[in-house]
Order: sequence, then C-alpha cells, then structure tokens
Amino acid sequence: MGSKPCGALPCIDRITGIVPRNTNRRKAATMAFTHPHVHSEMRSLDGLRRDEAGPKRATALGQEAMAITDHADLTGAYAFRKASLHEGIRPIIGVEFYLAIGSRSEKNSETVANDDDNATDADDGKEKSKKYMHLTVVARNETGWKNLLALHNKAEDYFRYKPRIDFDLIKKHREGLTILTGCLGGPVAGPLSRAGATEKRGDAQTAELFRTEARKNLDILIDAVGREHVFLEVMYHGIGAEVHAFREIRALSEETGIPLVATNDCHYEHQEDAHAYDAFLAVVKKTLDDPERFSSNGTPDYYIKSEDEMLAVLGNPKMKPQLPHGERHVPTPSWSLIRLLIGPFLTTGSASPISRSRRVKALRKNSCISWLKMEQKTAVTGASLKRSEIVCASG
Repeated sequence: MGSKPCGALPCIDRITGIVPRNTNRRKAATMAFTHPHVHSEMRSLDGLRRDEAGPKRATALGQEAMAITDHADLTGAYAFRKASLHEGIRPIIGVEFYLAIGSRSEKNSETVANDDDNATDADDGKEKSKKYMHLTVVARNETGWKNLLALHNKAEDYFRYKPRIDFDLIKKHREGLTILTGCLGGPVAGPLSRAGATEKRGDAQTAELFRTEARKNLDILIDAVGREHVFLEVMYHGIGAEVHAFREIRALSEETGIPLVATNDCHYEHQEDAHAYDAFLAVVKKTLDDPERFSSNGTPDYYIKSEDEMLAVLGNPKMKPQLPHGERHVPTPSWSLIRLLIGPFLTTGSASPISRSRRVKALRKNSCISWLKMEQKTAVTGASLKRSEIVCASG
C-alpha cells in the first residue's frame, strides 16, 4: 500500500491490512464517554447489531473507542476490530463471561425469587434457579488478549448450560485484564439489587447478608486482577432492580474506593430497533404475546447512546447522585496489534479435497496471519470441523 511502517501515520493494521481512516478527524465536543459493554450479532440470539454498525455509530457520536463484549464468544472480534480501524476508533476486545456459582467443576445453582430481574435461567412459577452469573472482562494489552483467549477456550471445558469460568481461572489468567462487575446478573450487582429490594420490604437482616455476599465477591475480583483493574459497573434501563442496585453500588464504591463505570449493555444500534430486538428475544423462549417470556423488560434503552443521553439517565432523580466526570469510562487499551485465533476451521464437503497448504495460503492472502499449528492430515473430505491454532505473527 506504500504506507509507512506501523507506528507512523498512516499505519497499516498488520492483521486486517487496512489503513485506519479518520485518524485526523475533528473530534466532537462530547467524546469522553466510551461504551465498554456492547453486544453484536455474532453471538447467537444475543445482539441485534452488525459488527460494522457499532463503530459507525460511535464515530457519529464523536466517541473515540468502543468495546465488543459478546456472551462467552470472541467470534466477532476480528470483524469488529477491522470495522473500528476503518472508522478511526479504538477497538476494545472483551467478553461477557458466564461465571460459575462456586467452582466451574461443580454443578451449583441458587434459588432466587420469581420477581428477581437478574435470573432468567429457569422458572417454576414462584422461584427461579440461577445457574451462573455474568462478568464483563476486557483486554487492555496483548497479554490480556492472550489471557482472554485462554479464558474463552477453557470455558468450553466446563460447559453447563453455558460455557463457564470461575474466580480461580480468572486469577490464573489475570495479566492484562480489566474487570467490570457486570449487569444485574453479576456477582456484585445481583446481590446488591436483592439487598435494596429486601430492605425496602423491611427485612434489614437479610439485606445485610446480600451486601456481605457482594463485598465478598468484589474482594475476590480485586484479589484476582488487582484493585486498579476492577470497576463497579452501573447501568439503568428503567428497571426497578437497577435502581436498588445503583444506590447500593454507589455506597459500595464510596466504602471501598473502587471507581464506578457507567455502561448501557448495548444490544442494538438505535432506540427504534427495540421492538425488533424484543421479537428477536422471543425466539429464545416462548412467544411475543406471552407475558412470562424472556424479554428486554419492556424498555427501549439497550441501544448505543450518546454521552448526553448517558448523563441524562444517570441524572435521573431515582439515580442520584450523578456520576462524577472521571468515573464514566473504563481505560482503553493502547496496544495496536492483537493476536488472532481463527478456529475451529470449517471445510465443507467437496468432490475435490482441499489441501492443508491451500487453506493456509488462502488465510495468508490479505493479512499477516501465519500458520503455527494445524491438524496433521493433509486433506479433508466431507463436513469436517478441524480445530486450528492460527495466530497473527507478532514480529
């Protein structure tokens, strides 16, 4: 492309082979906010947003960075990174992991009330069975990317309803990772939302037990990755449990000194996409006219909001006090090259076997991807899934 080496502008991305555009674009007046919790279509029946749509929306809003945090999945990372670089924004690669209750090797669950907004795993009418929690984890450097991959891959070894990790696995792969404590299904917001609701009903003793559980989980996360890499996640979509959680999380932040980070748990691009997303969720369970079905709680707010919209939500009287400016966004990674895992490698049936060398050559064509290891078979026929370890050379 006749460009300068990476490190000077224009810089060819060594994975995608493209030159990021808009690197000298005039910044909008509001650009401090970064969405660190965003879903895409690449996770089945989760987000209703194409990978390129998020970065375009961020650019239009004057935002400099955006994350992808699909549930237990890194499939969308490559396309999202490519689209982000094309738009001139910084991609943040992360995962919203399913966190086991207790050890990932055990089949633990806990029972919560049927009106608990943070458990949708099972429903018997009066109670729900919660089999896992949610935890947002993002990579802040290349080491973090490697550890994100390790967590992503090892989660599949402990599949129970969902691929799961646990606190011990996070601690083992801690380097380069930043943790946000998650939504109402998380290990901190979940217990705290119950604490607020329980105390409102007059049961202060049980409320304190929930607070103790949340503090314990927060301490475990701090021990796992370090105090400076943990943020208390807050969000609001008009759900009562989020109001309870916000007040409790705010108090916990003041008590522990752990900073708050505002997220919007974005699942689609624009507010007007809410109805389509609700229909999308109905595919998961039951039908649109079933009041007990899994849904977005009747709120149209799970979209990519501007900074002003986020501030308006956090300035709601129910959400007071408003977050200070410095607590609104998670630090973004400064690294420009990530390692990329492509796999499992899928080849479909054909009269002519596709050789290993041809497959690798095709992958190398427009990127710096290099072959490190592949199945030893030289040809594959029929519908075959070959797990490959293909990464981008860092040299």
